[in-house]
Amino acid sequence: MRIDKWLWAARFFKTRTIAQEEVGLGRVHIDGQRMKASRDVRVGDRLTIRRGEETFHVFVEGLSILAGLPQRLRSSIVKPRRAR
Repeated sequence: MRIDKWLWAARFFKTRTIAQEEVGLGRVHIDGQRMKASRDVRVGDRLTIRRGEETFHVFVEGLSILAGLPQRLRSSIVKPRRAR
């Protein structure tokens, strides 16, 4: 699943367009690297998501086949922590 679509479906951003913009601005990293919005999220990826003054560190433990259900996606991530 594309990173922009995953970020929107997991409710880190309100719209997919905003998710695309944030990835393009370098506010989302996978394993410490910038990427394009079209990059796929994979099991084992470590994401760093900056949203305003909040920073989330997320480990992708699994991906849901039913991508449209936010509860399924939220259960596929482990310990989203806010860094200070």
